[in-house]
Amino acid sequence: MAQEVAIKKRQAISNASRNMFIAVAGASVLVGFAIVGSIFLIQKMMFNARVIGAKQDTASILTDNNKEIVTLENNIKALRSNSALRKVMVGDGSDSLRVLPDALPSFYNQEALGASVMNVLLDPVITVDSFSFASIGASEGEATAGKLQSIEFSFTAQGTPEEVSKAIQNLEHSIRQVDITQMSVSFSKSELGGSILELRATARAYYTSSVSIKLGEKEISSGDGAKSSGKETSSEKN
Repeated sequence: MAQEVAIKKRQAISNASRNMFIAVAGASVLVGFAIVGSIFLIQKMMFNARVIGAKQDTASILTDNNKEIVTLENNIKALRSNSALRKVMVGDGSDSLRVLPDALPSFYNQEALGASVMNVLLDPVITVDSFSFASIGASEGEATAGKLQSIEFSFTAQGTPEEVSKAIQNLEHSIRQVDITQMSVSFSKSELGGSILELRATARAYYTSSVSIKLGEKEISSGDGAKSSGKETSSEKN
């Protein structure tokens, strides 16, 4: 009888141990799932927070840009009625803002520059014997946005002292900045007994690439490979 009681006790203890092991193992599995789920939720929350932060930054930039549009419109209106710009307008055009790209073009316009210097600044007052541009570099026309780039040219001309002086003044007063980097003047007598000056000069004009503002895309990636794409403002060269 006592032996049966001992056997039953051992069986009860064994069942209790097995049940406890199963309960602990099950709890461990649940705790593991809970930890993994918590980590996933935290990563998801952090990812969503970064996405929301990026969208808020973009919204803030767009809001500031919209505020600046009013200031920009007012500045443009003021420039359209600017008396100094109207004084240097060429032709009968009604838009005085056209003077600005004429003064500093946004692209490499060698042909237009040559025609302007030859036909407007030099030829009407002096005899031009030769006119040429410096050799074009490999990166010509690919200027960094907003950075000044130069176009170098040289010419030889002759005329009376008054004509040479007038030609130099035309270059100095041009709406498009022209810097004379080297200049030499030689003197000779004409067949009629007057004075003739031969002018040799090297000069440069400038242009700069324009800047455009547009909406671009920014991709945000979380640690688990999830991605989100959104819009943001960016600037790039034209």
